[in-house]
Amino acid sequence: PAHEANKKRIQQNVDYDVVFFGDETTEEWNGYWYNKPSQDGHLIRKYWNETFTSAGGGELEGLALGIAGDSTANLLWRMQHGELPQSLNSKVFWLLIGTNDLSRGGCSEEATVLGILRTVEEIAFSNPGSVVVIQGILPRSSRQNGSLEKVGGRAHHLFEWHHSETFKANQARRHFLLWPSIQKINQQLATFCKEHDHLVYFDVDSLFLGTLGNDHYTAKSQQIVSDLMPDYVHLSVEGHRVLGNAILRE
Repeated sequence: PAHEANKKRIQQNVDYDVVFFGDETTEEWNGYWYNKPSQDGHLIRKYWNETFTSAGGGELEGLALGIAGDSTANLLWRMQHGELPQSLNSKVFWLLIGTNDLSRGGCSEEATVLGILRTVEEIAFSNPGSVVVIQGILPRSSRQNGSLEKVGGRAHHLFEWHHSETFKANQARRHFLLWPSIQKINQQLATFCKEHDHLVYFDVDSLFLGTLGNDHYTAKSQQIVSDLMPDYVHLSVEGHRVLGNAILRE
């Protein structure tokens, strides 16, 4: 249903300024999550309309094509089955995908990078004159305070439970600290973009990370700002506003 809804959102004979492809973060621009209204979806949608649609008074004409939980493989399938038709024209294609490859799919860093670049290739083949922006994977944390640092003990690797029961494998995915992998992936994506025309890397780390401190002390470790990512994975309404405003400045 979400895929069919996305295909219906694509307007014929419209030259978009920016088309967003992605997962739950992108789907929430439309106010939905798995094609159902999300908790604060009406507020996020209101911001989207006012910012990324000319009808709502925005400076840009945008289109958001996302499905919650999607991996790069899911997105590639969607592109090849109606979400990237020849009639879809845009100056910029904005890509935010990959976090579910790591968390839900248990993919390696290399596989995640290759998956992202394969979707870039699909866009470039269909729209060779357009700019493709690869947004870095958003920071995420399984720590209760949103910390991105390993606390005590040794860091378990995601594939340690490869031959164990499904339950243990799922537990490993929940508690494995993904930030080091996200950093490596984002670094590789940034380097790739520098080496290729029509590709731009968009770094989002500074938007959502901060350090605790006062006039006398500043913590060394970074953590996710809870007002922007309450569960330290997904964006709040204010998180969407911060991201959207940064995109406008770009």
